[in-house]
Amino acid sequence: MGRGARQEVPSFSGYTPDLDALHASGTRVVTAVGEASEGEPPHRAALTLAERLGGRSETFPGDHGGFGAVPEAFAARLREVLQD
Repeated sequence: MGRGARQEVPSFSGYTPDLDALHASGTRVVTAVGEASEGEPPHRAALTLAERLGGRSETFPGDHGGFGAVPEAFAARLREVLQD
C-alpha cells in the first residue's frame, strides 16, 4: 500500500453510515460502482450499502475513481443517473 493510501484509507475505513437516518431523510441516495473495480473494497461497499438501503448501485465507467480517469464518460453517465 502506497503512502497516500495509508494516509487516506484510515480516515474513512471505520465509518459506518447511519442507515436509519438515511432512510428517514427522504433524500434519494445513489450508490455508484466503477465497472472496472468489481470485487474491490469500494465496489463491494457500494453494493452492500445499496442493498441495505433497499436499492441498487449504478455502474459508472472506469474504476472507483472513474471521474478522474474518464471524466467525459463519467459525466455523461452521471447525467443519466441523476435525470432518473
